[in-house]
Amino acid sequence: MQTITGAIALEDWAVVSKSAALISAQPDISAKEKTRLVTFLGEKAPIFHAMDAANHTAAQTLSDAALMDDGPLVITAFANLQSSCLACHQQFRAEFRQQFNRP
Repeated sequence: MQTITGAIALEDWAVVSKSAALISAQPDISAKEKTRLVTFLGEKAPIFHAMDAANHTAAQTLSDAALMDDGPLVITAFANLQSSCLACHQQFRAEFRQQFNRP
């Protein structure tokens, strides 16, 4: 996200697109990790999955906007991605850090 912010400031749409595509295409986790995650999340797993899918979609939208060299659309798409990420972080970050001993 920091790379994207800097690239937007420089209007370097190629870097914005590439960085957003990396977020969108984040590799799937292993079956073992997926089981661990779903077990931890329990009934919240569908909510997490939906939020994760929304993040990937928002990142792809940002990547596409950057490929069109459309600054205003990039700004809007980036704001949507930030909002999507923040919503998920606010919902799950504290629990994840506590459960998985992350700073």
